[in-house]
Amino acid sequence: MPENEMNKDAKRPFAMTEAEKQQVMDNIEEEKTKRRTRRVLLEEEDFAQARASAGAVMEDAKKYEILKEDFKEINGQRVYRIRALKDIDPEKGIVAGMLGGYVATEENLSHSGKCWIADDAVVYEDAKIIGDALVCGKASVYDQAVIGENAQIRDNAVVCGHVLVRGEAKVCDGAAVKDYASVMGASVIAGRAKVYDSATVLDGKVDMNARVFDEAKVQGATVSSTACVYGGSEITGESVVQGNSRIYGNAKIAGDVAIYGNAQVYGNAQVSGNCFIEGNAQVFDNVVMKGAVSVKGNAKVFGDAAVRGNASIEGRSKVHGNADISGNVFIKDDVQVYDNARISDNALLSGEVQVFENARIGDKARIDGYAIIQGNALIEDNALVFGHAKITDNAKVVGDSHVYGNAVIREEAWVKSSKVFGDAEIHGNAMLTDNARLAFDAKVAEGVVSGKEQDSEKKFELTDEAKEIDLMNHGICTVHRIRALKDVPECGIKAGDLGGWVQSEENLSHSGQSWIANDAVVCGNAVVTDDAFVCDKAIVSDNACIAGKSRVEDMAYISERAVVRDKAVIYSAAIVSGDAWVVDKARVFDNAQVYGETRVSENCRIYGNATIRDSVVRGESLVHGNSVVKDGATISGDREMDGNAVAKGIGQRIQTDSRYKEATSFVRDQKIIDVLRNRVQRFVTELQNRKVIELRSPQEQNVIEKMYSKTQRITQHALNSGQRDAINEKLDKGINKAAETLKRAKERMEARKRNKVQPNVRK
Repeated sequence: MPENEMNKDAKRPFAMTEAEKQQVMDNIEEEKTKRRTRRVLLEEEDFAQARASAGAVMEDAKKYEILKEDFKEINGQRVYRIRALKDIDPEKGIVAGMLGGYVATEENLSHSGKCWIADDAVVYEDAKIIGDALVCGKASVYDQAVIGENAQIRDNAVVCGHVLVRGEAKVCDGAAVKDYASVMGASVIAGRAKVYDSATVLDGKVDMNARVFDEAKVQGATVSSTACVYGGSEITGESVVQGNSRIYGNAKIAGDVAIYGNAQVYGNAQVSGNCFIEGNAQVFDNVVMKGAVSVKGNAKVFGDAAVRGNASIEGRSKVHGNADISGNVFIKDDVQVYDNARISDNALLSGEVQVFENARIGDKARIDGYAIIQGNALIEDNALVFGHAKITDNAKVVGDSHVYGNAVIREEAWVKSSKVFGDAEIHGNAMLTDNARLAFDAKVAEGVVSGKEQDSEKKFELTDEAKEIDLMNHGICTVHRIRALKDVPECGIKAGDLGGWVQSEENLSHSGQSWIANDAVVCGNAVVTDDAFVCDKAIVSDNACIAGKSRVEDMAYISERAVVRDKAVIYSAAIVSGDAWVVDKARVFDNAQVYGETRVSENCRIYGNATIRDSVVRGESLVHGNSVVKDGATISGDREMDGNAVAKGIGQRIQTDSRYKEATSFVRDQKIIDVLRNRVQRFVTELQNRKVIELRSPQEQNVIEKMYSKTQRITQHALNSGQRDAINEKLDKGINKAAETLKRAKERMEARKRNKVQPNVRK
């Protein structure tokens, strides 16, 4: 659908078929008949009122006279100024002797009631002003338009055609109402808005450059900016349609719905409640959407889908067919849900997941990556399915189960509180339960597998070296150091190298390049998989999942059902817990805390003493200092929060503002320098103590940038293998590269200082 401004000759932004055109013409003819009837009734009502109060209007009972000597021509027709012969409405200053606007004949302005034409307003042809209506400013009313009751036409407004304006309605500024349109009640048509064809506005507001046309109805709602409402669509309640959005077809919008951006709602879609639709989102066909549903980005909901509750659909996701979405479901990225699939409760779907046929997902289940859920599959409780996993037929995945990699669960199989990954397959009537693990190319077709592992190959083993650790509120647990049984090239690990600590073999996947190094601890039902890396003194516990190529370093603490994946990095003393997800290239460090139903994604940074709870932070956002983001707030774009700033509540959306981009970059460079200096100071001191390197100058402590984790792995490997020359060579390369990066960052900062660009920190 074209987005260009509609002109007078091309007022519809889409092409109609001949049948549709004929239907519209038939509807317009029918509406014309209705309008003529209404017009006659209104005139008869006015005439009856006049007769009842004073009988027929006699020459000496006229309330105004036409000044034949004061005239001008409008569109080839001569119009004459009027003058009041008696006090008409003293409260408005309309008294005897007052000059008014222009009329063509006395038929244009009734002698009964308080109706008046003021200033340079013009009423001509067969138009009528009756009741207590007022036309003023430079407004024009012509053709067969009727303005009645307490309606006002002001400023440069134009009303023409067979229009009916009555009630307390106002048409002002440069607005236009024409054809067979009706504006009634307490409606306001303002700005350069246009209402035409057979459209109806009752107690609504249409302003700026908005358009309402065809047989569309707006009742109580607001249509603003360059939004268009047309076709047979209806908007009621306190709904708001803004931006460049389009509502058309037979769409019905009711309640307190908000539609922004380039969003489109059309077809027979029904949207009600407190729904929020923005961006390039589309809702169409026979969709029923109600509650506090949010549809954003390029998401599409169509077909006979039903979405309700507090569900959120974002990214390029599609929900269609007879899909049913309810509860607090969160769907993002490129997810597709269709056929008769049902998603409910607090389920979260992301990545390029597909859910179709009669599949059901509920409770706090999480589906990610390229997973496929189909057939009559059921996933619920705290289950986590990701990677290229496939759940099909009548399979069930429940409890605290983890299914990932290329795993397949099919037929009548049942996985309960267990882990299936790699190329493993479970089918038939098989049941996996009580923390069982099925990995690599293992297959189970029948029977019960309970509490034991079915692997074809392991990459590590538990050593006899053990210790007890205190997990604060989670009590004391015994962990064992691990030893590599084969090379893990991505982490620089050779067979025989010692690693970190685990409570059981279930904590670290035997597939992929994942590893736990140094004194890091992974315990409980937590899992480190894919190519993830956990090192230093980091702790991962409970049901947390570290996946993708993510990293958890320093003294970071990941617990409960938190997920860290993709290329996300958690370091320093940061805490991620609850049902929080930190994904993409996001960074959480220093003493920052992320917990609850939080989503941290894209390239954002959370640091300092910042706290994020039950909210969304994405884009290039920076949240630091003592800032707090909570209770459903959304921070996106290049926004920065610092100091004691607080964003809270579902309605709180802090988005991109280009004015702060330069300042944000300035602060980011300074923060990177400070953080790296502190981290490298500790790292280099440790290397000195081990006599691995000798500092040539104190400045070396400030020029190792992002090589911290990499050089640490190199150091560990070199110490174990005795290759000290190799570490010196690689450290020198890392130092040189970091020095160049640091120098560029400092040059940017100095340039900004010379240009007097200062960080603009908003609270």
